[in-house]
Amino acid sequence: MKTEKTCSIGSFLLTVSAMTFSMAPVGAQGIGEYGGLMGMPRPMPTGHAGALQNLYGAGSLDKVTGGQSVAAGAGMPLVGDSRVIAKNVADKANAYFNEAQKKEKAGKLAEAELLYRSSAAWRERVWGTKDPAVYVIYGRIGGLCTKQNKHAEAEAAYRRQVACAVKLYGAGAYESCPVLSHLAESCMAQNKLPEAISTYRQVFQLKKRKFGDTNAETLGAMLKLTGALKQNGNTVEAEAMAKEGAKLAQSSPENALLVQAFNDVLNPPAPTATVPDAGQQAPAATTPTTVLEKSVIPPVTQAPTAVPAASPEKSTEKSADGKSEK
Repeated sequence: MKTEKTCSIGSFLLTVSAMTFSMAPVGAQGIGEYGGLMGMPRPMPTGHAGALQNLYGAGSLDKVTGGQSVAAGAGMPLVGDSRVIAKNVADKANAYFNEAQKKEKAGKLAEAELLYRSSAAWRERVWGTKDPAVYVIYGRIGGLCTKQNKHAEAEAAYRRQVACAVKLYGAGAYESCPVLSHLAESCMAQNKLPEAISTYRQVFQLKKRKFGDTNAETLGAMLKLTGALKQNGNTVEAEAMAKEGAKLAQSSPENALLVQAFNDVLNPPAPTATVPDAGQQAPAATTPTTVLEKSVIPPVTQAPTAVPAASPEKSTEKSADGKSEK
């Protein structure tokens, strides 16, 4: 009797286990949500497209059929087979993205901006800010708005990109620095100095934690924070930070320009009274920002540049994943 009961219990447990596995998240989005529940997001390397294309893109779903045609322009309901939805949405979003690239290259910035927004909107309806392509697209939107002097819209786009960065890399990750820098510049352009100071301070702390006190990137972020503080009237803190920055920069000979820039914050150079000859441009004023650009600090790059979801349509343009279409 005990043996029969044991076998019955074992069979029951196997049946329950099989049912549990059969109820596991199915399809591209289900896997992504399940993974999000199992732990905090980890920092991702720049070339993470291959690791994520099965989650957010149509690359692994080319053989799936069904749903409504994207080419027909019909609205697609977000119900039904999740694999079909993922493919259709990715196709439509990439079509908008490819067209936006063409408009941007042609100098039609306003039209390109609208198309990028449409691409992001389709992706966000399904995957929200955890889709790496959304991160890239909002960076494009922010850049286009800045070129059009639409600084409030640029700020909003960069704030949305920061939310994407938190989903991709986790809160307080160094990879957020490029986006935070763009956000701070947008705030400075609107004279929103307290917001700019807060953002520059985040960049400075993140770079200090990663590179140390005397690294050129850390000192460059410190210099921008110092300039924003002084412009906002926080003279005491700005001067104290400038003295500390100049002292730290002196530890490396290659930071000579940074030493000069920090000293210029403490003792601004007197404006030149000479009048340039006709047809000759006046020399540009030396500011901490211009000195910083000439220093050895490596340029800040937008990351990640590679994202998933290549469009299945044939085109020579690059989709949001940075890969050429076949």
